[in-house]
Amino acid sequence: EGSGDDKFWLSYKMSTSTFPSVVRETFGEHASSFFKSFTSSILSPKGLYQSSNAIPPFALRGDKWAAASLKGYYRKLLGIGPKTGSRLTGPFRAAYDQFVEENPPPSPTSERFLRNHFDYLSFALSGYDMSRTQAAPVAYMTGDLHLPGANVNFPKQGGALGPIVDSMAEKISCQPSSAISKGTTVTSLILEGPDNRCVGVNAIDVKGNPVSYRSKEGVILNVPIWSIPKILETTADELPEGPQKEKLEETIKNTLELSKKSKKSGSFMHAYLAVPSSPSDFPLECHHSVIMDWGEPIDAKQNMVIISIPTVFDSSLAPEGFHIIHAYTAASDDFNEFKGFLQDGERPESDTSDGSFSQPNPYKNDDYNKNPDYIALKEKQSEVLFDAISRVIPDIRDRLTHEDAVIEIGTPLTHRRFNRRAYGTYGPGVDEDGSVWNLLQAKSLNIPDLYLAGDSTFPGIGIPGVAASGTIAANSFVGIREHNRELSRSRKEGILQ
Repeated sequence: EGSGDDKFWLSYKMSTSTFPSVVRETFGEHASSFFKSFTSSILSPKGLYQSSNAIPPFALRGDKWAAASLKGYYRKLLGIGPKTGSRLTGPFRAAYDQFVEENPPPSPTSERFLRNHFDYLSFALSGYDMSRTQAAPVAYMTGDLHLPGANVNFPKQGGALGPIVDSMAEKISCQPSSAISKGTTVTSLILEGPDNRCVGVNAIDVKGNPVSYRSKEGVILNVPIWSIPKILETTADELPEGPQKEKLEETIKNTLELSKKSKKSGSFMHAYLAVPSSPSDFPLECHHSVIMDWGEPIDAKQNMVIISIPTVFDSSLAPEGFHIIHAYTAASDDFNEFKGFLQDGERPESDTSDGSFSQPNPYKNDDYNKNPDYIALKEKQSEVLFDAISRVIPDIRDRLTHEDAVIEIGTPLTHRRFNRRAYGTYGPGVDEDGSVWNLLQAKSLNIPDLYLAGDSTFPGIGIPGVAASGTIAANSFVGIREHNRELSRSRKEGILQ
């Protein structure tokens, strides 16, 4: 049900009774009751959902004042306690196992459904099942989906992110001596002084020209763990021999070790389609997750396909009488099957370095598109996408024969090139026990005035985690008094809890 008149979003209210009803019809009353019991435990006043919301990312910092910015939340921290805190930063599977142990499932089917559902939800968030997905974001998503009054926001005109990004860019550009340089690749850091203080970056601009940018306060480096060593190595090459260079070389050694240990999630196959619509399509849902085989692990190769049909919400996104469809395998395709089509110098140098960063886009070359073997593999690996879509639109292959139909297929190499993602991966994984503490922290490199952000940095993979890491880094450049004043004002105005 659509509601509201937001500038950027179409808001759709969700019925908290619909999903349990579907579970009841499909798996029986026992499965529905077990599902409601588990979600109720998560959403209870002292459950994981409330605890995951207790401390907003805007209160966190990555510097020596990290504890001081939490003074307005000490009571909540005491209420959470170390036991719940460790559960939030540990794997969601631990919370699930504890519930099942304390509440024996009424039937094998009910437990199997609940486990499959939360493995799916975890995988959709992080690219891993619940044994390797942090509990906090899963608990938060459970509330987003199942709390009374829950709703889903969909971008108007398919482009709400555009105006949001434009607004952020405008705020940055209007600051004195501030600018945005698009298509620019950072090659090294500018370090000065006896303590190797970071005062800027060297880069290659979109035309291939070397440029340098100096900062007044510091640098936030938002690159994945597999790109950091190369940037640090180039930085070390530019330093004179001496203790500063030796110190940086030790940092490089430690970072390389971490990059070797960091597991890479899978890559993607994509299908972007425009096909004729039909009166028989309606009612048609926008979002679909198709599990090809529930007997396989959720993260098995090409086992989950996510489908979005945005024209269900906004028909103006396509010419009259057409649907737009985006389908993709969720972080479960193998980059190594495709990397052999890259030319020498374009392939990853090792398991810890992908891209030379000596040109505007180290992944830009797409000559592989002309290779008949690549084309054949692309067609073969994309079949699962059309199989999945056919479960939603059974005659999809017939519609694709229409003279105005559009078919664009992307592979792990496409994903790597357009998103500038090392190895075409969704991102780095956490430890085998699901802990996020193996991730980099904002100050992990111990270089003064250099902060880290991104999905290699705490709290980890996925849009919520990446946004939080950026917030933590940005907060660290604000004086602690000003930070606490803004937190206090935001709480009084109801912006923050």
